[in-house]
Amino acid sequence: MKKITYFIVVFLWITGTGLFSQTNNYNNGNGTIVELKKFNNQKWEIRKHIQRVQIGDMANKYNMLIYENHSQQSKIVYELKLDDYINVSQVAQTYIDEQFYVWLKVGMDNNINGWLFFGEYSSNYGRYHIPYLNNRWEIIEYIKTTRKWTIRRMLFQWVTVWEELDIRNKPGIINTTVISKIVRPKDGDSQVNLEVIEATEETETIDDCNDRWLKIRYNGIEGWIFGGDANVQRGGPKYYLPETIIDFGLGYY
Repeated sequence: MKKITYFIVVFLWITGTGLFSQTNNYNNGNGTIVELKKFNNQKWEIRKHIQRVQIGDMANKYNMLIYENHSQQSKIVYELKLDDYINVSQVAQTYIDEQFYVWLKVGMDNNINGWLFFGEYSSNYGRYHIPYLNNRWEIIEYIKTTRKWTIRRMLFQWVTVWEELDIRNKPGIINTTVISKIVRPKDGDSQVNLEVIEATEETETIDDCNDRWLKIRYNGIEGWIFGGDANVQRGGPKYYLPETIIDFGLGYY
């Protein structure tokens, strides 16, 4: 009966908005949808998200206020200071007039509880700031080689490599096959920019470097490279994951 009820709720939500994907495979961890509700005449998607964050110089003035509810018209219950710690328990997202709005349900060690306004983003700019845009970081599949790899969805993620690298059919070096090779351009810039479409949740240490395996697109080929061989040519976190997005948005640079 519970499964039938959940299906009906999800169906009504999809047909009513058409904005949020409902695949929602997070194995009951961070990202799992816990509620789809209507609040202030807007439809909200509430997801589980457990994370402890220290407030730093990346937080804006509007990030420093804790409200009674996820609305700036609700009562302010606390004003944060630099170095305060918050315990995030949920992420709320909605889409209004071509803008995404993201709120965090937070608690503090002093028993203050409420909602923090994380940000308002356009569809284009928000791709790097909305923690669960289009089910970012959902579980796609599991791959078994010498170990079990949990494969997660990556969105709008690019990395740069400066050397020739093997592209493998699966993550890992053992029990995998090289299917192609990344080669440096003969003319012009020696860097190669790659789109990352998936990544392993688990990391591996190779030559003293601990990193994830990344599924990339290169010259029409999709395959896996070790993330420790790749860099990013920008500021901010190396990978846009829900946890790193929130930590970078509220913490210290």
